[in-house]
Order: sequence, then structure tokens, then C-alpha cells
Amino acid sequence: MKILSAQYISTPKNIDGSSSFEGQLIISYNEDGTVTTHRYPGSPEIERWLEEGNTPLPPDPIPEPEPLTAQQKLEAAGLTVEELKDLLGL
Repeated sequence: MKILSAQYISTPKNIDGSSSFEGQLIISYNEDGTVTTHRYPGSPEIERWLEEGNTPLPPDPIPEPEPLTAQQKLEAAGLTVEELKDLLGL
């Protein structure tokens, strides 16, 4: 497998913000058109590619989720507007 380029990918985080994964993940874009996920350290292919003087691109930023609307928050709580009004005595 000949690696043409590579990029770090964001790894999952625990609820406290700590990493849930030891090491890093790197995806490689290969000459044959395939894409491979590598654990680093631990992948001989990526380690060889890095030893050749190559550098992976940084990970793509993780987009912030859109804030929920009041209606979506009510729905997530299992309430309708009418039920909330009734609950509040309105």
C-alpha cells in the first residue's frame, strides 16, 4: 500500500473530556483509491510514511451542534406546549 496523504482524525471523548482512546487515529488516502484508518503508534505503514518525512494534516474541526429551540427542548422532555401551559396553570 502506497500512502499519498494522511490526516489525523478526532477521537471520541469521555463525558469528562478525557480521551477514550489511547494514541491517535490517522486516516490515509492510498494510491489505489482506498482510505485506511490507522492506530498511531502501532501502524507500520503510517510509521514508515512518517519516517519518510511526511506529516499528516490536522483533523477537521468538529462542528458545534445547533442550539435547540424551545419547542425541541419541550419535545425532548416529552411535553407539548398545551401540557406545559396546563402544568403552569396558564
